[in-house]
Amino acid sequence: MTREVPPTDVHARRKVVAGGPAGYGKNALTEADRRDIIEKIGTPAREKRTIDLVFARKMLSEGWSLRQVAEWFSVSVSTVKRRMKGS
Repeated sequence: MTREVPPTDVHARRKVVAGGPAGYGKNALTEADRRDIIEKIGTPAREKRTIDLVFARKMLSEGWSLRQVAEWFSVSVSTVKRRMKGS
């Protein structure tokens, strides 16, 4: 059973399906929703973000927190920790 909602915004147009196939659970997005989202914000970034580790270490030594360094490079705190550990 499908309940259609008027197309006012992306979140309101979720398809509500009871017991449908995998990926079409209670709040699964329809194909139209998926296309709209990709049009508006694009597909997820698959490339690695570059972090200047020398600069990041200098920032940390000068008192910046990991969270501040992560925000500076637009990555998560976990990414900064992982890159510092790997180098």
